Amino acid sequence: VAAAEPKTKPLFEPVIITVPRPRLKKDPSENVVKSERPLTDDPTKNADNPSSDGGKRARIVMGKEVSSVVTPTCTISASQASLSILNNGGSLGVLVHMEGEGSLKSITASSDSPEDVEIRLEPEIAGVKGQAFYVIRSATTKTGDFKVRFVTPCGSKEISVNVR
Repeated sequence: VAAAEPKTKPLFEPVIITVPRPRLKKDPSENVVKSERPLTDDPTKNADNPSSDGGKRARIVMGKEVSSVVTPTCTISASQASLSILNNGGSLGVLVHMEGEGSLKSITASSDSPEDVEIRLEPEIAGVKGQAFYVIRSATTKTGDFKVRFVTPCGSKEISVNVR
């Protein structure tokens, strides 16, 4: 008589996960009320009619130049997301880098408490091209968490400053 093989249990039991089908999103144009009035050749009469995409038509005034606002495409980054400095004179430097269109000179730096935390742009430093070097300094004995913000025409970057 042959010996019966012992039944072994698998190390991990199989787990069956059922993933539901994705629900289709409702088309936002279904909620738009279409105008009963047909479009005419007079642009002033068509200004209130929704366009085919559901939005309002741009208003065109005869005799005025059509212009659009173009925002520069760039990104701003800092060498550190947060700093910790001593109160009453403690300071640290931060490199701010901007990629894409735009100039480093367009960066403005501000503090949420300028009397307590100062920001100073240092002149260009040899070997650090395409970046601006800012020194963040505690000006008073006040401690706490402060925010420093670097703003460009295409965005901003905020750094947390812990003054201890």
